[in-house]
Order: sequence, then C-alpha cells, then structure tokens
Amino acid sequence: MGQCTQNVSDYMNTPTKKITLSDIAKAAGVSTCTASKILRDQAGYTEATRTQVKSVAARLGYQLNEVASLLAKHRTVGKSEANKLVVGFLDASQHSFAILQRVCEGMGLEARYYNPSDFSSPELAARVLYHQGVHGIIISPHRFPWSEKWQQEFDWSRFSVVKISRGLPALPVHLVRHSPFDYMRKTLDVVIDRGYKKIAVLMERSASQQDNEARLGAVLVYQHNKLPAGVTLRWLVTEADNPNVLDERTIHWIKNDPTDALITYHWACIYPLLQAGVFIPNRLAMAAVLADSEKIPDTPLVSGCDTNRSELYQRALRILQELILHGVKGLPLNPTESVIEPAWVEGETLPWRK
Repeated sequence: MGQCTQNVSDYMNTPTKKITLSDIAKAAGVSTCTASKILRDQAGYTEATRTQVKSVAARLGYQLNEVASLLAKHRTVGKSEANKLVVGFLDASQHSFAILQRVCEGMGLEARYYNPSDFSSPELAARVLYHQGVHGIIISPHRFPWSEKWQQEFDWSRFSVVKISRGLPALPVHLVRHSPFDYMRKTLDVVIDRGYKKIAVLMERSASQQDNEARLGAVLVYQHNKLPAGVTLRWLVTEADNPNVLDERTIHWIKNDPTDALITYHWACIYPLLQAGVFIPNRLAMAAVLADSEKIPDTPLVSGCDTNRSELYQRALRILQELILHGVKGLPLNPTESVIEPAWVEGETLPWRK
C-alpha cells in the first residue's frame, strides 16, 4: 500500500501528464486488463481490489472514454455483410428484441439492441449508433427514459426512423401502432357476446393521452348506445404504471364490487390479480385489450386482442427499409401512421357463459 500511495502522489504532482489506463493499473498494483474491467464494472474481482482501483482512478482524475466503452459494449460478433442494412432497436427493455431480431433475419436485416438508459447524453447515443453502422432506428416509446429535451437533442438526421405506438408525442416520426379504439371495441364485443352481464373495465394512464381517450371513447359508445338489455358496464383508471403491479385501490375495486368479467388493458395484469387471490376464471372471467398468444408456464393464457408484435415489427421494418433505401433520414415534415387491426387470442380466461 505504501508503494501505491507514493505512485499516486507522484502522478498528482505532475498536472500536465495525461493519465492513462496503464497509469491507473501501475499505481493500483494490478494489470491493465484488471483495471479496465473494474472501471467498467465487470464482475469477478474482490471488493478490496475494486475499491483500490476506483480510489486510485478518482484521485488521479481518470475518466473513461465513454464512446469507446459503449462501442465495446455494443460490438457485434464478426462484421456485417457489406450489403446488409443495420437496424437499431432503441427500447428501455430488451423483452421484445428477440421477436424483432427474428423478423429482421427473415427480411435480410441485421438487428442491434440499444438501451437508451446506457447513454449519458443524446449526443453520445447518436455517435455510438452512427459509428456502429446503424442505418435506421425502431423506437419503442413505452417507458422511454429520455426527456423531450433529450429527444430533440439526439441527431436524428443521421438515421431513418420509425416508432411503434403513439408515445413520445414530441417526436414526430413515422408511426406504426395498434388501434386502441378498435382493440377496446373488439374486446367488448367478444365479452358481451359470450353472455357476461356485469362487466368492469380497467384502464391505465399510458404515455399516450390519445390512446387513453380512444379506449375510453369505445367504452362510452357502448355505455350510451350499444349495451344489450341487462348488461352493465363500469370502469376504473388505475394509478399503477406497470401491469405487473396494481395499486391497493384497484385490487379492492376488483375484489369487492360484483363483476362477472374484467377487461384489463394488458394481459400481464393477471399476475397481481392471481397474487391477490382473485381466481381466474373460476371467480372472475378476464379479457385483455392487449393479449399475447405466447403461453406462459403455470399461468392461464389470457383471452384478448393479440398484440401481434411480429406484424407490428414487419410493418415498421418495411417502412424503415424503404426510408433507408431512398436515403430519407431525420424527422419528416408529414409523418405517416400505419394501424394494426385487432385479431383475437383464444385463451383460458373467458369461457362462454351457460
């Protein structure tokens, strides 16, 4: 430790010297490889070694080359084919990337995932994607962490851009989305047709106020004009912003008010309902405005309108491919919208009433 302290002192007394990773490694008494991995928060080292390296780096004023670090993090195995278009998927969650990747492979495109939270600035994000050879970007706006200011500061002029869903209203780009009005209307049609009389609708406060209003509009149309005799319809807007977690007020509303069938905004609402002791479909039938045909182990397959992500991504990628091939980049003056029509997923949660 005495030798290390002396080395640090020596470097601090030489203000004109540019501190390198090798300097940090030498002063901390570790290899350059070890210093590099620790400063990039990679696993496999003791806490004492981590503390030693980071302490030395802090005292010497060493700063990582963030661009180089992120380029290394997002590097791909091998090189892209010279004629293959590269699509960057800018999304806060990697959950849907596997589907996008499969669709890209079928279209002869290369897909790369980028988490917007990885970047300390929009300028840095644009530089990394550009140097990675990304031609076009698919944006998934759900839970997107960038402020409107950051969205505007990203250099969109370097890329062709399409977004899926109406989130990020301050970002006017070509859009592919579901129809929230048609999806809600289709779900209500099926639930009423199957003989349910007391229907509750759980809606969210989503990132898109337009989508919220469209779903509510479909409910109001039914309530005032289309409800068959003997059918009642009521709704609640949940305070939760995550379908996997419902607030106590919502759970109480569902458990204590008499309801035959519950329509939720997303199929994942089934998890907090089951955890709260709501037995589906024995105690309560359920349908989702956005359902998924993929079966989840140990969970009933939720009936509802298919998210149809493959079709969503195919349509978005076809538009993006055309933009790239015609050299159209940046934010368009007149962004277009393409709407996915609802298709039904027949699950286990909405049996026919006898």
